[in-house]
Amino acid sequence: MPERCVVGVSATRVYGFDSERGHGGRVPTKLVFSVERESIEVKVHQRFNVRVLELIHRDGTAIELEGPRLPGFHAGSVIDELAHARA
Repeated sequence: MPERCVVGVSATRVYGFDSERGHGGRVPTKLVFSVERESIEVKVHQRFNVRVLELIHRDGTAIELEGPRLPGFHAGSVIDELAHARA
């Protein structure tokens, strides 16, 4: 996984992109992962000053992402969308 990842969520998939610094923030570059939302279980927990999002695939593999609890990163929006979609 890249050090900084841009995550996108559609109705059916979760996408992760490598990123580079751009004007006004991070700019997505290369696609790192793409998983079907129906094939994953979502777990959310906290670690110090970050929220941790785990995307656990049916086969047991997992993608773990950390999002800062700071405004402007939109980590909470992504986590909320994925965590509450199955609730």
